[in-house]
Amino acid sequence: MIASGDQREYWDRVAPTAVFTLPLDVPRLRRFVDPAARVLDYGCGYGRQLAELTRLGYCDLTGVDASAAMVKRAREQLPGVPIDVCETYPAPHPEASFDAILLSAVLTCIVCDEEQRALIAELGRMLRPGGVLLLSDFLLHSDARNLARYESSTDDCETYGVFEIEGGALLRHHRLEWILTLTEAFEPVVLEPFAARTMNGNHATGVSFIGRKPDGHLHARRMS
Repeated sequence: MIASGDQREYWDRVAPTAVFTLPLDVPRLRRFVDPAARVLDYGCGYGRQLAELTRLGYCDLTGVDASAAMVKRAREQLPGVPIDVCETYPAPHPEASFDAILLSAVLTCIVCDEEQRALIAELGRMLRPGGVLLLSDFLLHSDARNLARYESSTDDCETYGVFEIEGGALLRHHRLEWILTLTEAFEPVVLEPFAARTMNGNHATGVSFIGRKPDGHLHARRMS
């Protein structure tokens, strides 16, 4: 996880037992990302998706996470994959280093708009022209439980959709319009809500966004 502000203590504490749940969209992954592609899993946690990518035949993989305990667990499970602690920007990778970048349930750990903008800009820097960003995260919910959590939040950023979970971490659910605003520098090729579960097993709605970094100039935005 890449956490908003300094929530690394929480993620370090839960690292040994955390179970992340957003699914990897394998058919679309295969469609947009060649097995020989250079792939970065940003906010890789304990390496769940890196392990799945390895099983699928992807061999040029890199992972980064802000939590040293998550990285330790990931390295133990995937000794052949370079996985590093990355707490600040810029990340330790040159411009245009990767053909594809995965960002799974990372925005939910970053509650402030400007921090999210900075992250997406950093991912754009590391992605080659024509490369793809595969983003999945949680959308706002309208059930009574979540509405009460959103209304009771007192986060410093005053962002609607932020809530506190047991253990003290702040998380965020997102408006679909905000995901599009946040990723407006990319040419969108997929935008699709899907049914999901949170790491605590609750029903949720996720969104899958796949965007391509413009190759030389911004193309007209189109959806498929």
